[in-house]
Amino acid sequence: MQRDRSNTLTVVRQAGKSCPDCGEQRPADAFYRRPDGRLSTYCKVHQRQRSKASYRRRRQDPAELVRMREQERVRKRTTRARLSKLDPEREARLRKSRLAAVRRLIAAHSDEYRALLEQERCADRGRSGGGQGVA
Repeated sequence: MQRDRSNTLTVVRQAGKSCPDCGEQRPADAFYRRPDGRLSTYCKVHQRQRSKASYRRRRQDPAELVRMREQERVRKRTTRARLSKLDPEREARLRKSRLAAVRRLIAAHSDEYRALLEQERCADRGRSGGGQGVA
């Protein structure tokens, strides 16, 4: 029986792929898989390095940073609006869920929580002058 040569994805998965950055032939699991099932161009190690470099480069340019933040705000706003139309009770459920999670954390780590509260109170007193009058 002959192999199905029309399905190139099967062939790539079996044989692996070469990363252009390192030039090494690597197995398929050394590459990220795209949503369409294909393998990424670069191996996981080099893909992460490229992503970090790109992130840093974009963050250094103030205009690009402002543009990215605004783009993210718009994306979140539209997603929130779309989801609230689909499920109006969603925000209330999430709020309750977050509150319950916080309560469970406080109950599980009450000593740490009290220590953190005390640190915050001390910091607040330090910022407000410690309650002492100024002469």
